[in-house]
Amino acid sequence: MSKVTGKQMWGCSLGYLAVFLIWISKVHAQSPAPLRGWWHVQMKHKSEKSWLLEADATYRVHSIHFEPQTASARAGFGRQWRDFSLTVGAALFETWPQNPVANGTTELRLFQKIVLPQRLSKLSLDHVYRVEERWFALPGLSFGKMRLRFRYQLQASHPLPAPPVLGASLVALGHAEIFLQPDKGIFNQGRLSGGLGLNWRDRWRLDLSHLVTWLPLPTGSGLQGSHTLRTMLTVLL
Repeated sequence: MSKVTGKQMWGCSLGYLAVFLIWISKVHAQSPAPLRGWWHVQMKHKSEKSWLLEADATYRVHSIHFEPQTASARAGFGRQWRDFSLTVGAALFETWPQNPVANGTTELRLFQKIVLPQRLSKLSLDHVYRVEERWFALPGLSFGKMRLRFRYQLQASHPLPAPPVLGASLVALGHAEIFLQPDKGIFNQGRLSGGLGLNWRDRWRLDLSHLVTWLPLPTGSGLQGSHTLRTMLTVLL
């Protein structure tokens, strides 16, 4: 068997990136919706006794013109067992509509999350089940009644046969997620994403992915899709 050279491996890395960028451009070209942006920073810590701490912050924009869409801050506390982890926490969201006439909203959210990891050779899977209690408020008004929402997310990652990039290994990423809300026609939202990540010794990871989101139309008939370029930095403390 012939040995793979460094140039061949670099060519393979550039090929992965080229395919990913072409995929984004092709999918976006078929959609009239603008390409949105999403920046996400999350930090996680696991103690020697398997206690978990996590915190993150996000900022989203409606389009390349950087009109703000949402900003959020979240914190959670939990415990890791051999086959699963349980985390509870709270989050605060601010939302700004693209329509200048409409009012923005503030959301307070509590959540409970169970993660079931799975390993298939080099493929890593996480089954994430989440329950959310949500309260919304318009400017100058108090929070309304609680709304319940359920989420299931399947996360996948697989290392790619490529040389280190800036000292990091290259990883293929993907996830699919469905949101269910009992008081509003059950289906609340669907997401599907794919992308690439740079993994620095399982301590830092920088991900770039293309996210497609489906939301029910205001008329209640049909779905409306949107496309987002998502950048995420994960730090394990």
